[in-house]
Parts: sequence; structure tokens; C-alpha cells
Amino acid sequence: LPAKSGSSYITIRSAASDAYLPAAGVRVTPAYASQLPKIQGGTAGLPAIMTALGAHHWRLQFLELVDTWPYGDILALGDGSSAQNSLATVAHDLVVDRVYIHGVPGQEQKRGIALNSTYTTITDSYISDIRLTNGDAQAIAGWNGPGPFTITNNYLEATGENFLLGGSDPPIYGLVPSDITFTKNTVTKQPSWRTMGYAVKNLIEFKNAQRVTIDGNVLEYNWSGGQSGHAIMLTPRNQDGGAPWSTVQKITITNNVIRHVSGVLNILGTDYRYPSQPLSDITFRNNLVVDLSKAKWGGAGQLLLTSGGTNL
Repeated sequence: LPAKSGSSYITIRSAASDAYLPAAGVRVTPAYASQLPKIQGGTAGLPAIMTALGAHHWRLQFLELVDTWPYGDILALGDGSSAQNSLATVAHDLVVDRVYIHGVPGQEQKRGIALNSTYTTITDSYISDIRLTNGDAQAIAGWNGPGPFTITNNYLEATGENFLLGGSDPPIYGLVPSDITFTKNTVTKQPSWRTMGYAVKNLIEFKNAQRVTIDGNVLEYNWSGGQSGHAIMLTPRNQDGGAPWSTVQKITITNNVIRHVSGVLNILGTDYRYPSQPLSDITFRNNLVVDLSKAKWGGAGQLLLTSGGTNL
């Protein structure tokens, strides 16, 4: 998607009649695949769709995106590399609306959406079959986009971290993904993956993020595997030593259903590997926890684990 002129949206979408497609506010599912044009990536390791530096005002709607390159992104919004090293180069005003994104059966896949943009909405979409044996796989992950991000009413399925912010030092100096609204999503792993050797870690992890609202979601199926099995990890990380401004702060987690997990919330107050900013201002309120079980899901069976001088 190139950097175009003007501030009007260009929409790339199915030619099918709206009568055969889900209405606004209704999540797309694989059942609609026959109505969705398929865009496939993988050639030379490239995504199905990616943005150029500075691309803006693009809307993707009623599409099916897949990839034949197992270690890349299916959809790349913004650029996570050093090519995007200033805010002026960040892709912005992007919408992913009722898009079906998935891995290829019988093949592993690293990531559904790389979210390194600004002013971006992901809504009513379905991301599934994102899984890796050797490495972390994410439905959505971002590390070099400033936000704001609105992620609402999506199905997000991945083996590693279903939704991850941070995990790699941002090439943009001082960047912290900020002003994120994450609501009404189903965040899940397939229970059958438990015996298949995948690197299972958590459902949501923030290593560099601030001013985040996580409200009204279903977070389910997370067991002890590659990590201790906590559904939510809040751990400020200057991942590779080049981003000492990294922080996790002003995170609000409310009104969610968290079920079928070996742990709920794991909080690290300070980074013990490289200098970073301390975690602070975490609110966890009015969440329903069901089937928190060491016997069924391994791990410690903990509601809350804190370490490293946390300020709550």
C-alpha cells in the first residue's frame, strides 16, 4: 500500500454484495471465506499486504489473507525495521475491518498482523492458526508503532503471545506504544495444541506500552509450557539493551472473562536484564476468573504473581 496523496480513504474489499457479508459490528468468520477474495503472501518472504513508509488512509475490508512463508507476517502495518526510524515515516490512518487472516494448514506461521503504525483500527476480524514450534507466534504484535490503536471484537488465536506490545527495541528513539483500546475480543488457543509441541506462553503480554484499556474481552485457554502459564504478563523490558525508556504503565484491565488457565496475572516491577523504566499504575478490577487450575493446566495455579518492586 503506497504513500498516496490526499486524506480520503481508499478501500480494498470484496466485490460480493453486502447482503452476503457480515454487517458492521459483526465479526467475520471462516464461514464467509467463499465471499472473500484471497490475497496470498510468501514470495521472497513478503507479507500478503504491507504498507510503504508513510502510507496512510487505507481500509482493508472483507478479505482473506494467507501466507506461505512460515516465519513472517501475513499483514504488515507500518515497518518494524530500522527503515522506519522517525515518526514522520510511520504509516497512519489504517483500518482492518472484517478481514479473515490465517495460517496455512499443515504449515507453521509466525505472525498474523505486525502492528507498527499509528491511528490504526482492527475490528470484527478473525485471526487463526498462527503457531510455531521453535519461536514465539503472535496474532497481533507491535514494537515500532506509537499508537493509538483500537482493537475491538476480533477473534485472536496464536500459540505464543496472542497480543504482544514490545519484545524488540523500537528503531524510533523514545517510542512507547500508547493509547490502546482492546475490547470485546476473544483471545484463545486451541486446547489440542497442548500435546503438539508448540511454544505456548500467554494470551496478552506488554513489554513496552502505556495508557492501555483491556475491557470486556474473553481470555481463554493458557497452560504452562514455554512460560509459567499466566494469561496476562506485564513486564517492562529494554529487550536488547537499546531502549532504556521502555515502560509498562497506566494499564487498566476490567470486566473481562478469564478462563481455563494455569495463572492469571504476572507482574514484574523492574527489568533485571537492562535498564528500563519501572512498571506503575496497574488496575485489575471486576474480572471474572473461571477454571484457574494447576491440576488441569499446570503451572502454579496463581491469580497474581508479583516480583521486582511492583507499584500497583
